[in-house]
Amino acid sequence: METLKKRDFLQEVVTKHGYYGWYVIEPLGWNPENCLLFNPTEKKMGEISIPDAWLEDPDRRSAIGELLASTIHNCTYALPQGQPSSSPLSSRP
Repeated sequence: METLKKRDFLQEVVTKHGYYGWYVIEPLGWNPENCLLFNPTEKKMGEISIPDAWLEDPDRRSAIGELLASTIHNCTYALPQGQPSSSPLSSRP
């Protein structure tokens, strides 16, 4: 499946499952079956691998939705979460 079609298809599934704010980033060059899922608001990112054969099989749509949902629920923070600083500079008025 073409890269843009794959991204658009997966984005449609993500949106249909109610995961607004999540974006499918084009497959990674070294493994075209992999895509990144990114939520800039939550600063979370995950990676998913779905074979092209699944994308072309209408009977797999439910399984793809479940796989995307599971990946989103298990995403990690793309950026380290800030911790309150205890440095002397942070206590200045």
